[in-house]
Amino acid sequence: FYAAERATEADSEILTACMEAMEAAHKKGDLELEASIDADFHMNIAEAAHNVVLLHVIRSLVEVLKKGVFLSRKQLYTHQGSRDLLLEQHRAIFDAIMARKPDQAHDAACDHLAYVQKAIRDLEREDHRIEVSKRRLERFMDKQRKGVKGEKKG
Repeated sequence: FYAAERATEADSEILTACMEAMEAAHKKGDLELEASIDADFHMNIAEAAHNVVLLHVIRSLVEVLKKGVFLSRKQLYTHQGSRDLLLEQHRAIFDAIMARKPDQAHDAACDHLAYVQKAIRDLEREDHRIEVSKRRLERFMDKQRKGVKGEKKG
């Protein structure tokens, strides 16, 4: 919201260069570079908002943000089409900021965060189901082995 309202010409140039770099990394399929640029993109938006409190918070968490973005993207990439969708979401945020449409930028950012949260929650649930299934399989196989050993003795 505030980036769309307050971004200077310099901020717009930075965001444009960042968006172009993200699109280039996406096109090349460079997942690690794309994740790094993703974190930079969010940092640059915070800077373009010209909110001192937000900026201090984001700057103090930049390394955590970078690690979080990288891990989130790594998880999300397992979903078909998620890379393209993430790029589209970033493009929507960028376009709204460049068009100076704060409400549209806010909505695009909220949509992006909601998607990432839901997708990661879904992945965590799937991971949990897989882990539970593996434990059941181990118990089943142990029973099978014990049953086979018991038959040989008798």
